[in-house]
Amino acid sequence: MLEVGGASDGPFLLWPADGSDVLLTRGGQGADMLGVRVRLHAAQSAECVAQKTVILNSAGTEISRREEPLKTYPQPDGSRVTKTLWMLPKDTVMTPDETVDVRVEVGGLQLTRRVVLRNEMQLPVPLGVQASTLCTGDVPVRVGLDRAALKGSVSVVESEQSAVLGPALRDLTVPEGEQVSVMTLSGLTPGSSVVNTHAFGLTNSTTVEVSAALQPSLLAPLTPSLGISEGGTALLELQLDCAGSLDTVVTLTSLPAGVVDHPFTVPFTHGVTTARVRLRALGSLAAPVTVTATLGSTSHNVTVTSAAPAAPDALLLREIYTPVVDAPGGDVNCDGFSSVSDAYVEFHNPTTGPILLAGVALKVADYNNVTTELGRFPQGAVLGAGERAVFAGAAPSSGNAPWCAALRTAFTQGRGVTMTNLGTDDPVWNRVHLTLDGTDITSAQYVSYDRTLNESRVVTPAEGQSFQLTPGHAIDRLFTPADAEDGLGP
Repeated sequence: MLEVGGASDGPFLLWPADGSDVLLTRGGQGADMLGVRVRLHAAQSAECVAQKTVILNSAGTEISRREEPLKTYPQPDGSRVTKTLWMLPKDTVMTPDETVDVRVEVGGLQLTRRVVLRNEMQLPVPLGVQASTLCTGDVPVRVGLDRAALKGSVSVVESEQSAVLGPALRDLTVPEGEQVSVMTLSGLTPGSSVVNTHAFGLTNSTTVEVSAALQPSLLAPLTPSLGISEGGTALLELQLDCAGSLDTVVTLTSLPAGVVDHPFTVPFTHGVTTARVRLRALGSLAAPVTVTATLGSTSHNVTVTSAAPAAPDALLLREIYTPVVDAPGGDVNCDGFSSVSDAYVEFHNPTTGPILLAGVALKVADYNNVTTELGRFPQGAVLGAGERAVFAGAAPSSGNAPWCAALRTAFTQGRGVTMTNLGTDDPVWNRVHLTLDGTDITSAQYVSYDRTLNESRVVTPAEGQSFQLTPGHAIDRLFTPADAEDGLGP
């Protein structure tokens, strides 16, 4: 059997089917070229093979050819692979988004793959195995990419210490439009293994521990006490000692009951060892409340006490969207169409305690430095630890997507403010400010990143790609509903 794959110095990166996205590589002379590797199985395997590789453009015209013997190298599964054969175009160029046919002939076998050329900015980056400690046995785990796969994206998952964690090598396909796929890792003996995830010539390495335990146990919370202001919230983080093969459910109770709102069960899906739970004070905490987490015969307590909210100095901008009227994919407020009311600014509380939002205002400046206040939080507003708040052009009243529900919840819980003074045309925001009593808490400048010059420049929103935060603050990015990473979170 003959298989064709992309450039790699490590494991073979298969092109699984026609329509696969493949990576163009910029050569030392500035031209884009395509790396091709061949994998041979069983009877076709030989230490040196005659081969001919030809690339045809969409019109059927030959644009690159290499015809020369290639050495092959043995693999653990009994196959043999070649090193990367670099295909340079002749009398033309290969460009991103172009579709080409790659025709390979080896040892009397022939295979043609129709592939789509992409550059490194278009292709997803492997994020690695999303697990840190596994119980002994077979455990399904998630393997992720930094963005949705354009077509079926194949990653190669490789365990360096296969005696501890298997399998040694495995291909994994992330379906088109998805960011994660699930595979089973086998914890064979206590220890650790580096797991490498390869995709499009890039590698992400994760160290995974294997526990001697067959089933997970509940660990004591890292924070034995939490402070919540009246009407505010706090995050309780629960941890298991290892991820098991089955879903695990931890139960929560509180005494006295009815003072702190919380879920009664906390599910841990297979392969997961950490879960965060939002606790909400239903009134004033006149006395401490004990929240108890239980798994099997193990229980741990967390004491919840009253805490005064801190000043909003630590607030950080997170996502910003300036709408373009009638633009596709710009329906932030879930009303079915794009309009000026889809304007959106999200910020969050990165601290471990509550923050007072009263008086926090959103101001924007245009390119003439004319500043307009678009909204302000009322007296008594509080943002819990790790919680997010929004200024939005309109509170969503419809839409069933998780994003729409999360935005509605933010307004219901007092974490959302409807913008005013937006006007009727596309808003022009050069700078966005969160302020308190006229003083900046944090601000962001609209910029466009120029890859060629490797620099950012101030531009108009119509040209721009992202907001760049003022130095000293967290990284921000332009937001569109199509690439929302997780809505408003817990």
